[in-house]
Amino acid sequence: MAKKVIGFIKLHVTGGQANPAPPVGPALGQQGVNIMEFCKQFNSKTKQQNGVTIPVEISVAIIIDALRGLHAAHTARSKQGR
Repeated sequence: MAKKVIGFIKLHVTGGQANPAPPVGPALGQQGVNIMEFCKQFNSKTKQQNGVTIPVEISVAIIIDALRGLHAAHTARSKQGR
């Protein structure tokens, strides 16, 4: 599947302490990233580094083929035009 990068996010997040509050929540939300899923996974993977500031870089991509299918389903019409 083809992917198109639509944005980059750079943050410094404290290990094991990511939460939806600023700056994490707004930065991720603007790009359509699932904030709670990010926080859960980040905290799980960095729990051994609790209290250490960790630089985070995220590339936000969309799956082009999936979007084409969604567009086709949205614009599809029956023979009666409905």
